[in-house]
Amino acid sequence: MKILAAIWFLLWTFICSHGQEKSKQDIFKPFAVIIIKPDKAQIPDSLNVFADAMEDEQFMMYFSVIKSLENQWKIGDDEAKKEIEQEVHQTIKRAREDLNFRYFHTIAIKTKRELNSLFNSNEIETDFTFNNPVLICELVDRSQLSTTNLKKIGQRYNVDYIISFENIRTAGTNKAPTLRYVVKLFSTSANKEILRKEMEGNASVNNYKSLEQILPPGNIHERAVDCDNYLECMMVSAVRFSTEELFNAIEKRQKK
Repeated sequence: MKILAAIWFLLWTFICSHGQEKSKQDIFKPFAVIIIKPDKAQIPDSLNVFADAMEDEQFMMYFSVIKSLENQWKIGDDEAKKEIEQEVHQTIKRAREDLNFRYFHTIAIKTKRELNSLFNSNEIETDFTFNNPVLICELVDRSQLSTTNLKKIGQRYNVDYIISFENIRTAGTNKAPTLRYVVKLFSTSANKEILRKEMEGNASVNNYKSLEQILPPGNIHERAVDCDNYLECMMVSAVRFSTEELFNAIEKRQKK
């Protein structure tokens, strides 16, 4: 009887605690970020084949999406076809905007994706909504910026933080290379750099942290590092570590 009572108590505690789980909107104040895409990286010639593969894959992704939408259009009714046509136009627009994609932009793109996973709601949270995001994040080409003054850039885009990367390069030996870069975080309210740290990632991605280990309640996805080739694995491994540094720096300032 005592054992049964203990089991019921544990179940009740679990149900109550789960029901009381806070959403990201309960935990954080809304904020906006721009991530400045890097404009160069230094890698040996032996890794160029992987860089080319990453760039080719980016363009093939748009082709696959458009092909899939075209197949849906063939079997859709008139209303569905109109929606699909709009999606095709939007996909083509994004593809045109991404014509300047370079392999090292992956660092900025993955950073944006992981920060969204950490700060914005998802389906297992009590207040799941795409219409009420905590984080609004935008990628910006460095060539689009008319100044290097971060305060002016922050005012131009009306954001709370600016993330950038510099000195992207490979290091180590040919048998065990690593990718390194410096991640920087600028606070527009403090008008100063609040994070500058060199990060490192390796191709074997055997030392990454899962997002579970650094996120607030709610996210269970992206537990592993997903990559397709040697160079990309180094990049996404390093991004996972720099994401943790960015999250820790921003979390303290955005908590309610």
